[in-house]
Amino acid sequence: MRIKSFSMTGYRGVRETQTISLSPHMNILFGENGAGKSTVLYGMMTALSWFAARVRSTYGNGELIGDRDINNRCDHAELSITCSTGDGRAFTWSIHTGRSGFEPLEKSDYSELNVITRSVQRKREAHGVEVSLPIIALYPTDRRGLDIPVRMQKRCTFDPIALYERDEIRNSTFTAFSKWCRDQQAIEYEDRIEDEAAGSSLNTVGRSSKLSWRTFPIFTSNSGHRKDCTLRKRISGS
Repeated sequence: MRIKSFSMTGYRGVRETQTISLSPHMNILFGENGAGKSTVLYGMMTALSWFAARVRSTYGNGELIGDRDINNRCDHAELSITCSTGDGRAFTWSIHTGRSGFEPLEKSDYSELNVITRSVQRKREAHGVEVSLPIIALYPTDRRGLDIPVRMQKRCTFDPIALYERDEIRNSTFTAFSKWCRDQQAIEYEDRIEDEAAGSSLNTVGRSSKLSWRTFPIFTSNSGHRKDCTLRKRISGS
């Protein structure tokens, strides 16, 4: 999933409608202090929280725009975000909020979002943790990560929905992400070593037409639970 565009009206320091179109590659926000960089990021995270909430539950609610988030000179605030899926389908949802005592100018619209998230839910029911979900996280400005240990003592959970369920979208730390990323790299490295070892053993067996693949569940290691991994070993006489 990619963010194609994001717009906000009456949100924090933004009074008039501001729309940002994003590149499918890396995007960099820069400007002086108070220029609105954090406003853009927090506005996006508020909008994206509805994606995570609707993936968890069909009628789940994400974050709302609070009175303090509405511009002092406005009685209404709106956040609108447009994303696209891997196959190019675009979908938009918007959040409208009125200041206490005022009705919002329009109703929030999650109809297109619901179509996508229900599709994700059906895929999760059919394929479990094999479903690919975007990582949505916002880290504070302090990203030193000096307390990241060289050796990981505990494995992370790699169920894609786990991040959403732990409600870490707005409460993540760069250290936690670094641990997750490093552990994921270790998993991929070990899997590659296992595949190479299995491949080398095949060369010693030969090319008999009687050979076939057998799948074994991988065991739980002392360093943590390995989910949804299989060790394929080619043996003769089966």
